[in-house]
Amino acid sequence: MAQSYRGVLPCADCAGIDTSLFLAENGTFILQHHYQTDRPGNRVFATYGRLYHPTPIV
Repeated sequence: MAQSYRGVLPCADCAGIDTSLFLAENGTFILQHHYQTDRPGNRVFATYGRLYHPTPIV
């Protein structure tokens, strides 16, 4: 079953960081950060990957 989590993290120089984590059934994930700021430049960053656990999870 696919899952997602969403929340706002504290930020030292902006109003907050909207954070989303999407987990797929096949073990892949997308972690996205959106900085709440008016400053120019990139405000959205994403990380893509696959979860790995050295032993099987039962």
